[in-house]
This record gives sequence, C-alpha cells and structure tokens, in this order.
Amino acid sequence: MQSGSVALFERGSKNEHAPALADALAEEPVDSPTPVDVLEELTESAEAVTARIDHAKKLFEATAEGRLLDRNVLTGELGSLLDLLQRLDKADRYDEELRLARALHGLLVLAFRWLELVRSLRTVLGAARRARDVAGEAWALHELGTLHLAAGHATRAIDHLEAALALEEQVGNALDRCTTRHNLDSARATSHSACSGDGCCAPPRSSASLPFSQEGVPR
Repeated sequence: MQSGSVALFERGSKNEHAPALADALAEEPVDSPTPVDVLEELTESAEAVTARIDHAKKLFEATAEGRLLDRNVLTGELGSLLDLLQRLDKADRYDEELRLARALHGLLVLAFRWLELVRSLRTVLGAARRARDVAGEAWALHELGTLHLAAGHATRAIDHLEAALALEEQVGNALDRCTTRHNLDSARATSHSACSGDGCCAPPRSSASLPFSQEGVPR
C-alpha cells in the first residue's frame, strides 16, 4: 500500500466500513468545510510545507507497518495536516495542496477517517478544476468514485469513474487508465452491466480489510 496511490477496487469482499463511508459521502459538498475566519494565515514557506508532506508520508509508513501504537498521536498529527491542507487551498497553493492530499490519502484510510477523506478529495477536486490540472482532477474523481463503489453507490461510482477515465485518456497514463477501467467494470457489474472487455477488466480479487487496495503508483 502506498499513501497516494490510485485505489484498486477488489470485488467479492464484504466491507464493514461501508455504512460509515456512505454517511461521509452523503454530506453535502461545501466550498469550505472549515469557516474562513477560523483559518490561520498561511505563513509556511515552500520548504516547510515540503517537510510537512514528507512527515505525512513517514507517518503513513509507520502506521501501515504497525510502528505507531499511540492513536492519540495519529489523531493530533492528522488534525494539524488537515488544517494545513485547508490553508493551502485558501492560499491557492495548489501544487502543494495536491501533494499533501496525496500524502494524506492512505493515512486517512488507515485511520478510518472517512469524512475527512471525502472532504479532502472534494477540496482538491475543486482546486484542480480551478488550476485546470487534468491529471489532478482525474485522480480526485477516481478516488471519490472508488469510495462510492466501496460504499455500494454503483451509479455514483460510474459517474465519477467515467469522468476520471475521460480525463485520463487526455493525459495518456495507461496504468491509471487501466486501474480506473477495472473499477468502472466493477461498478457496471454491480449494476448488471457487461465488462468492457478491453483487456483491463480483471477477475474478482480476494477480500481485504477494505474492498480496495492502494497498489498503483502515485500520479
């Protein structure tokens, strides 16, 4: 598993987190989950932000490997990093915002922080569209689509994944496109649709703690 990887859905497994994930996705999207007047002014330099992103990656590795045993430490670190993500968004520092969101992604999954995960992806999606970053928009759409699929929302998953696939075709990244196609085929199968049959449709995979993995490499 890698922190910012493209999620690959694994069919045929029971997802115990689906209800909580569905609740998180049901929250109405808002422009800013945190009131603007509560946010502190962003004063961190580019070097300082890069250091925080590297720290998030190391925190993910420690958590994934079972080396971080104090959940209170993880909760505090996540709060600080999510605050930084919001301040980067308000400061229109998009490149750093995307890098931090990708670093936070797997960490939020491991912590089962579904609401914060959904909010961060929606924030980055809006920022990517403002920045006209096709690859960043595709990543956020793919991740949101996969979360909808894991929550049992096949129709919404199809909408997000089809949009992601169209953008990935513009970018020309074959690996990302194949991963999205796999998840899209899973969503269509859930809706009793046929597999696309373009070579990217994979057979059902073994069950895991969640019905998706983080096997792809970061875009």
